Formats: sequence, C-alpha cells, structure tokens
Amino acid sequence: PRREIMQIGAYTLDLYCDCNCIPVWKRDEVGDLTSICHEHNYNEFPHQYVGDTHRDTSKRAKLAGWKLSKKLDLCPKCNRK
Repeated sequence: PRREIMQIGAYTLDLYCDCNCIPVWKRDEVGDLTSICHEHNYNEFPHQYVGDTHRDTSKRAKLAGWKLSKKLDLCPKCNRK
C-alpha cells in the first residue's frame, strides 16, 4: 500500500500595537523603573493570526479591527481613536 505524505504549511502573523501613548514610569517592588502604557496591558500582545499566506492573515487581522501599514500597526483599541 502507498502512504500519503502530509504537507503542512502555514503563515503566522504576530502583531504588536505601535500606539503613540505616553508611558507612565513607576517603580516596581524591587525599586526598578518600569513603563506602563495607559492603553494596553502587558500581557495583551502579541495578537496571533494564522493562515495560508500573508494576505490571509492580514485580512483576518483587519477584520478583527487592526490597521496595518508599512509604517504603523494599530490594534483595534487604538484604531478607534
């Protein structure tokens, strides 16, 4: 019997927001300075989209509210402004 070889391929798009919010600097428990963005939580990114091609993944991201361009990627929160 002949065995079929499965070919798997996918394109993954990991997106981070390029918002221009002004970070607030605070000291953590140890005393080190950390920046906090008012718009986003630390664990909010990356947003991950998977498809067969870049076009498929970017289309899914845009349907979810992302604004994608060569210079700037904005998440659905920041794209509403």
